Amino acid sequence: MIFLNKMNLRAFKGEQVSDFNDENEKTFQKEDRKEWRADIANMSTHTAYCTGPVIYIRKQNGW
Repeated sequence: MIFLNKMNLRAFKGEQVSDFNDENEKTFQKEDRKEWRADIANMSTHTAYCTGPVIYIRKQNGW
């Protein structure tokens, strides 16, 4: 998740983003898709929940 967030931030800033050429089998260990769905849903909800206050505070500070 951190890797993807950093990669997306670099792309947003217009910085060069390196290609990801690895296989999913090497990066993921869970076999059951239901386990991954729950984890990804939780991470996405957490990220969205935390992003809102950050944007609000930045707007309040004129950023």
